Amino acid sequence: MNALASTAFGIVSSVGVCIAAAFVASHVVANSEPHGLRDLAGPDLWTTEPVKVDPRQQEYERIAPLYSSYVTEAPVIVTAKTKPAGLSTALQTPQPKFSAEHLAWCTQHYRSFDPSTNSYRSYSGEIRTCSSPYESDLAVNAQAAAWCAARYRSYRPEDNTYQPWDGPRRSCETPLVIAGNN
Repeated sequence: MNALASTAFGIVSSVGVCIAAAFVASHVVANSEPHGLRDLAGPDLWTTEPVKVDPRQQEYERIAPLYSSYVTEAPVIVTAKTKPAGLSTALQTPQPKFSAEHLAWCTQHYRSFDPSTNSYRSYSGEIRTCSSPYESDLAVNAQAAAWCAARYRSYRPEDNTYQPWDGPRRSCETPLVIAGNN
């Protein structure tokens, strides 16, 4: 009986000490001020009806992205007024010429349109060539020549050929995505 009484006393004492420690810890950790939300008179964060947002009233810091997965604007390129004497234009790829109507149409229809490559990024993430009613066959041929010049270092636009590692010169065949946009 003595063993049973001492076991019960030990359990009750342990539980009492734990409750007392929790009580003391709650008073030590507790803040003396009642919890209050800042700016309760401000507008609600979530509304039941659409509300026009004024960005000037927001106090959020807007951070520029480090990397963008698609082109939204053409890069600004600063060029010198005079070309240095040592540069040759023979290795540069020919840039296709597009009409102002074609560029305006593509810019209006595709937010991610890049005029320097005549391409845009679709919702699925693919880069596609812009084809407008104002696009001419000359622009498609120039784009195909630019593709060939970027792919083959030995490309000659005069006869649309390149020199492979083995054999005679071959005609440059563009992929269907570029060639089929006429």
